[in-house]
Amino acid sequence: MDRVLDNSKQLEEWEELGFGSIRSKDDLKDKRLPIDTRYFDEEFKFRLLEKISESVDLEDALDGLLIKSENWQGLNTILNKYGNRVQTIYIDPPFNKEQDADYLYNVKYKDATWISMLENRLSLARELLNEKGSIFVRCDYNGNMYVRMLLNEIFGWENFRNEIIVNRIVKKGFGADRFPTAIDSLFYFVKSENFVFKGYRKLLDKPKEPWWHDMTSMTAGRKGGEPRIIFGKKLYPPPGRAWTFSQERIEEMEKEGRIRIRCSVCGYTHYKGIWKKCPKCGEEKERVDYLVITDGREPIDNDWTDIPGYSFGWDFQTENSEILLKRVIESTSNEGDLILDFFLGSGTTIAVAHKLKRKWIGVEMGEHFWTVVLPRMKKVLAYDKSGISKEEDVKEKYNEKTAGGFFKYHTLEQYEDTLENIEFEQQDEEQQKLLLEFPDYFVKYMLEWETKNSKTFLNIDELKDPFNYKLKIIENYQQRIVNVDLIETFNYLLGLQVKSYKILEENGRKYVFVFGEKEGKRVAIVWRSIKDIDFEKDREFIEKEIKEFEPGEIYINGDAVAEGFRAIEPLFKSLMFERVG
Repeated sequence: MDRVLDNSKQLEEWEELGFGSIRSKDDLKDKRLPIDTRYFDEEFKFRLLEKISESVDLEDALDGLLIKSENWQGLNTILNKYGNRVQTIYIDPPFNKEQDADYLYNVKYKDATWISMLENRLSLARELLNEKGSIFVRCDYNGNMYVRMLLNEIFGWENFRNEIIVNRIVKKGFGADRFPTAIDSLFYFVKSENFVFKGYRKLLDKPKEPWWHDMTSMTAGRKGGEPRIIFGKKLYPPPGRAWTFSQERIEEMEKEGRIRIRCSVCGYTHYKGIWKKCPKCGEEKERVDYLVITDGREPIDNDWTDIPGYSFGWDFQTENSEILLKRVIESTSNEGDLILDFFLGSGTTIAVAHKLKRKWIGVEMGEHFWTVVLPRMKKVLAYDKSGISKEEDVKEKYNEKTAGGFFKYHTLEQYEDTLENIEFEQQDEEQQKLLLEFPDYFVKYMLEWETKNSKTFLNIDELKDPFNYKLKIIENYQQRIVNVDLIETFNYLLGLQVKSYKILEENGRKYVFVFGEKEGKRVAIVWRSIKDIDFEKDREFIEKEIKEFEPGEIYINGDAVAEGFRAIEPLFKSLMFERVG
């Protein structure tokens, strides 16, 4: 903790996020504050992961994953690891707009471009969903006909469940030539007939008073149901009807005072004790009722206009409301299930998922990733009092004492970054300039031969020192050089479910061991610099450190002489491009 308190950048961020001025351990009392390893060195990050993995598998401890990337690339990156694992997907993609809006991403697509863009991503989304999973896609009148068509094609018309109507931002008054648009569509599809659907019961403003209801229900055919002992007398239901409850449940309800017998002749009502016949008129014509007691909630249908469709807590024009996402998530998933939103916007989906104790993945390409999404999720970890946090049922699972968590966030190399990192074998400034001006020509005719050793195509020689692999990126329209996390990248490409990290030093050399599972096999991955290495000592050390884990597969970067290992580099490169084209 001393190291954290000595980090001025971390302290400044806490103050910017509204957590107050933190200068000593006393200032931390009764507070849950997010620590961002971005402000610390790699050694701190790996030691922290190593410490967490001492008591729990990292995969189990991880609450969420946040990715800054164009979503096609983001979805492809996580596919090997998270394929067939997502329970619920919610997206609110940009629509074709005939008028400009204050959105933080492009909304002016041609119809064909928009359809193609969405089709590619929905196809990937289907691969990520598990067999019990559901997807919700929100759209307005500009796109609803296309969205329904695409979902029918990709998920199957038989897997359509609902078109839900939700509120949108409405301008009061009439337009010049039409009524104002008040609703959006929310299409609900499932992946298969094995889907999870739990429904949703909303809290009533005025709970209904208890009422008495006939304790029989219709049956198929004219034959009545089996008899029940009610207040000591064997009673049969009327022809064509059956008793609503089992004998055991009826006995419980009698004790609770929720059963009554009414004489059908004189109206006499009996609430307790033995019943033989009506003590008032002597008839044995009776009707049995039970007392209906509500919990102050009632089931909802596909009309969700009783709640806001959008919110404005984060100054984001298309910020979906938390109560809307609460309905989506709670009706189709359970605690611990994985939720995905790859048009993340302001981050409502993952904020709600975290508050409801679900795992989550969010993908967003806009620069508001840094100014809206990431700060929002840090506040959720610390305890965010807004949105659904005010709901009584949410307070039971998410409050000041139970808040907290652990998530990763990454930025992925984008197309523009790739162009910046392409290097020709013969350095020629004119070639580099032409590449930026005419990228399609060079991508098509020149990259395969003249740029094959560029870092953007994974320069094998530079993996000899895997902790210092760097790339140029464009951020806020400025070029800067950043370290690339090859270890995490390879974990994703391999589809590894990470259990633990081990960081050791031997003979002045840093080793990072990653232990995990893939397709039921135990996997060990070893990273180290191989400059001036003694391969025999290297072999002895690696085999000693992985022996207890008993891996079925071993991957090592660079050259090695360890028994039965596979080289990381050729596999890394093939996995990077296996889905291209």
